[in-house]
Amino acid sequence: MNERLKELAEQAGLEELGESDWCSVNHPDVRAEHLERFAELVRQDEQASCAKLLDDFAKTEMVPAKDTWRMGVMAAANAVRDKK
Repeated sequence: MNERLKELAEQAGLEELGESDWCSVNHPDVRAEHLERFAELVRQDEQASCAKLLDDFAKTEMVPAKDTWRMGVMAAANAVRDKK
């Protein structure tokens, strides 16, 4: 598991016991609520990454400044950011 996923797991209330073994901080076993929270944090992290990728792309020379493509890329970034 990469470091970012470990951070998200800990934010969700999980703790690492050893190599690939995790448990809930407050319970002896991992509960569905912890897994759901972890999944939501991963989703939010990926959503932010996708929006940033689109924002960065809109600022490059690859997308002409006075073209509707730039506006489309910016709109896509906003749509990704606003998706729940």
